[in-house]
Amino acid sequence: NEFDPVSIVVAGEDRAHYMKGSEIITLKIIADRNTRRIIGAQGCGVGEVTKRIETLAFAISQSLSLNEFFKIDLGYAPAYNRPIDLNQTACLFLNNKLDGLVRTITLADFESAMSSYKLIDLSPPEQHSSGSIPGSLNIPLEQIRHENLPFGKKAKIVLYSWTSAGAYTAYRYLITRGYTRLYVLEGGYILWSKAH
Repeated sequence: NEFDPVSIVVAGEDRAHYMKGSEIITLKIIADRNTRRIIGAQGCGVGEVTKRIETLAFAISQSLSLNEFFKIDLGYAPAYNRPIDLNQTACLFLNNKLDGLVRTITLADFESAMSSYKLIDLSPPEQHSSGSIPGSLNIPLEQIRHENLPFGKKAKIVLYSWTSAGAYTAYRYLITRGYTRLYVLEGGYILWSKAH
């Protein structure tokens, strides 16, 4: 069988953010575009990556689709996991990408043509001040509805936040306002900072 692979990269904490010892991990999930079966995965970070790869290896061995994996009831306790496992978040985002609900851009593709994009950081001001991609305009997510963006609706705009979770929310809102060339940076500021 030949595959038509499509992927997504997500970053986030390996357990509830308020728990001591919470660490960042980055995951890449690959699925077949036609069947949406999970066909590959990678993970890195100082957090608990092993159990994410183990559950994804199970999904691959059982030929599970993104939807089937998302519906698995994985264990939750704040000290060990988030209410929705990062694997399942990745599956949801990849489904949304395949359904055309969001358009993403990889870090490599963004960096190869950085100057052709307008860049918006949706993080809170204090997070933006402590670390952001150079040249980005800070519009906190909770203010996105009140701001008139200083870009035309046909401008190529890349949205990001710390993990880019907030960027997905802003993307869906801005699409309804007529912006047509939006992209969400996969992995957000976390992935960018690790590459720099």
